[in-house]
Amino acid sequence: MAEVEEVLDDVAIRMPSAAEIRARGSRRRARRRLSAVTAVAAVVIAGGSWVLQPGPGGDEVRPAAPPAEANPYKKNGVVETMDGRDVPLFGTYHWKKDSDAFFDALPLVGFSDACPYTLPPPNVEMIEQFRYSAAYDGTGTALARHRVIEYDDADQAAEDLAALRDSIAACGLKQYGEGKDAYYAGNASKGGQWLRVSVEHGRTWTSVVEVQSTWE
Repeated sequence: MAEVEEVLDDVAIRMPSAAEIRARGSRRRARRRLSAVTAVAAVVIAGGSWVLQPGPGGDEVRPAAPPAEANPYKKNGVVETMDGRDVPLFGTYHWKKDSDAFFDALPLVGFSDACPYTLPPPNVEMIEQFRYSAAYDGTGTALARHRVIEYDDADQAAEDLAALRDSIAACGLKQYGEGKDAYYAGNASKGGQWLRVSVEHGRTWTSVVEVQSTWE
């Protein structure tokens, strides 16, 4: 030890102050806490990755929801009209699908002028409307029809739907049921035939199913 003391005689030794020692201890504790928090956060993120996943730019990306108001009659990009067994009152009229090209403009309701209606002006563009239709023959002279219309323009879809409802009201049909089970029925105001109409729609599509007890 004497040799060490002799070597150190000319060396200035500076011991850290108590404040500096406390500061170093605080920094070490802070680093340990940060490491622990980071580890816990990593576990939580890994466990919850099925709920939130990081997207580009660090944004949180939630699982994609199914498309709202999708057309239920469109399968793999193809619109399919109802099978005869799915048309209302099949047990009474035993519907048989007759044609896939029986179509009338949407504001029209019923067959053979059974209901009053107003057609759109003849110069109205129909390019952005995709129309599908099928007719069904039933017992006696009963007739049914299913129309599906898709639109590129949601405003046009809403306008045509409003015109359709006006035609249903002008025909004197009353609403029965609520929600998805709702339909309109009654004796047509012009011809007197009994008519049943059900309507489904989304933002850019409308489906109309009509059942009329007799053709004329």
